[in-house]
Amino acid sequence: MSQFYCIFDENIVNFNNSAHLRQFRENVDGDRLPMFPDGRAVIVVNNRNFEVISEATGEIYYVCNDFDDAIRRAKYADKNAEIVVLKDGEYFTVDAYKKAIAPVVFRLYFYDGKYGFIAAIDCVKRGKAGKVRLCESVDEIQDSINSENVDDYVVVASRLPDGLTVENWTSDGNFERVKKAVEKEKSKREQKDKKQTEKVKNGNFDVMTLYNIDGKAVNDD
Repeated sequence: MSQFYCIFDENIVNFNNSAHLRQFRENVDGDRLPMFPDGRAVIVVNNRNFEVISEATGEIYYVCNDFDDAIRRAKYADKNAEIVVLKDGEYFTVDAYKKAIAPVVFRLYFYDGKYGFIAAIDCVKRGKAGKVRLCESVDEIQDSINSENVDDYVVVASRLPDGLTVENWTSDGNFERVKKAVEKEKSKREQKDKKQTEKVKNGNFDVMTLYNIDGKAVNDD
């Protein structure tokens, strides 16, 4: 026989028949006592459903299809209980489970101006950020995204460069890490440009200096 208890309504449900049951234990002063004998509430992930159970008693307290709702009901049943998540035989903390199911996040920032095109991107998986990659074109940005081989992802950026098309994009997020990388690279290029300008101004240059910038030949047609 399958049965479960509704934490909010204090009902027991059997085969779609509901009957009231005062399941919360109280002391003589009316204070509610802990629901979970071992002080641990387990949220079992079963396909798209979440079951709030006590492993100590084997009771199912609540079933729903919303994870945050399961958290609220477990806290309502016993505000001091430790809450863990059980999925496919593996236990998670609440924070670890949320990170595990969160989409991959690419954080992007770019500059396109006097000192060329500079972009920086990193990838956040399960709450851990990978290395920052500098890109000099939109194609390089796209290659960085594709290299992670993920379908469910979101790009966090203040804006997107022309030519970059992504399905999920938001400006609501923290991209300071990649912004600093772009500003650092821009500053390096700016300093290099100033030194080059000073050399020309002071006449301290040779012909190859004018015709070879950053190792790339200049077309003088």
